[in-house]
Amino acid sequence: MKAQIPWVLAIALIASALGLINSQYRARKVFTQLEKAQAETRQLELEWGQLQLRQSSASKHSVVESKAESGELDMVRITKSNTEFLRTE
Repeated sequence: MKAQIPWVLAIALIASALGLINSQYRARKVFTQLEKAQAETRQLELEWGQLQLRQSSASKHSVVESKAESGELDMVRITKSNTEFLRTE
């Protein structure tokens, strides 16, 4: 009986060491995934800021007006001939 105790302890020690190695591997793998996700988040936030800046500059009155006058927006001036009036009864 006394001879079996060191073997049981050795097996428990090996099992515990393998469990520790496995948990450290998974922790490193999850940490790597977290770093990748954070880098992607930073990139997307940067793109979002650039898109907001582009949208705000594209929606300025002067930009819209100059594009409308150059014919880029295919807009026509309002006249009586191209306006339809609706009557409600």
